[in-house]
Amino acid sequence: MRRGRRYTLALALVLVGAGASWRWGSPGAGAAPPEPLPLSVEPSQTTTRQAITPREGARPSGPVDPPEAAPEAREPQAAAPQGGEDPGPGPWFERSGGRTGRLSPFARPEGSVAVTVERSYGGAPVLECWVEDTVVPAGAAARLHARVRASSGTVRVGRVTVTTSTRPGVTTETVMNADGDGYSAQFDTREVPVTAGQGAPPRVDYVVRAEGLHDGVAFTREALGSFRVHAPGGAVDPATARMGEAPEGVTVTLRATVTVAGTYGLYGELWGGEGGRVPVAFARERFPRLEPGARDVTLTFGQGVLRDAHVQGPWVLRNVRWRHASAVPPHEQRVPLERTL
Repeated sequence: MRRGRRYTLALALVLVGAGASWRWGSPGAGAAPPEPLPLSVEPSQTTTRQAITPREGARPSGPVDPPEAAPEAREPQAAAPQGGEDPGPGPWFERSGGRTGRLSPFARPEGSVAVTVERSYGGAPVLECWVEDTVVPAGAAARLHARVRASSGTVRVGRVTVTTSTRPGVTTETVMNADGDGYSAQFDTREVPVTAGQGAPPRVDYVVRAEGLHDGVAFTREALGSFRVHAPGGAVDPATARMGEAPEGVTVTLRATVTVAGTYGLYGELWGGEGGRVPVAFARERFPRLEPGARDVTLTFGQGVLRDAHVQGPWVLRNVRWRHASAVPPHEQRVPLERTL
């Protein structure tokens, strides 16, 4: 009888577990994803690494040696806190419906460039590669960089090449030129098929391959990354920027010319203090269902955000971005604008 009760209890536990798995295995299945905002407070720092597969031997076993020293100033990096915590956008962010808020104290005047330094797998030497900005305007040149590093020993690099792919089955190999302590090459985005405001910005995948000798022993290393070519269906003219003051706060107005109907977004940052180097506020605005034509678009940096910052002017406008939310990720224009109020 006891043995029978044990079997019954065990069977009940199995059934309960199966029921729990059925209930929780796919929560929210079938639900539509939320509509993405055309702007985020901070730009994405994500890169995709799946389109090009490294050749055999690109991932030898063994740990990756740490870099010998901190990267040079010309090497892009994401802004990172040096201590303390980011207090967040503050209470005025919610009160304004997400249109304005406190700018992160860890923001940089030159902006947070969406760049990741890619590294090869395996032991020394380590190949590092990156592109100066993963947001590349259509028709512009993308500049790729690479270098080979080792914590010890002598490295002699014989050849560094980059292979780019703009579409499945189409690749181009280029020899990278010596540039300071590394290597560089330019990629002409005119080779990328892109239609303004149509679909997501096309992705260009690249593989950098380095060959040489490390303490007399031959090595081959590969690292891969990607960037996107952007062509929004419209643009803002930085020459038309007008800054002013209103009861709601500081305003910035620009002239936008739309060629492809759709939803657009504008983002900007306001800095202050000595030399305009202190982060103060950000503002963003969404413009749904814009039709082709020219019109003014305005950002408002909330008066409450500016008052709570306790930072003296003059105010400096920086890091303005115009986005066309035709797809995910959206097409983006980085507006070359720095204006003092």
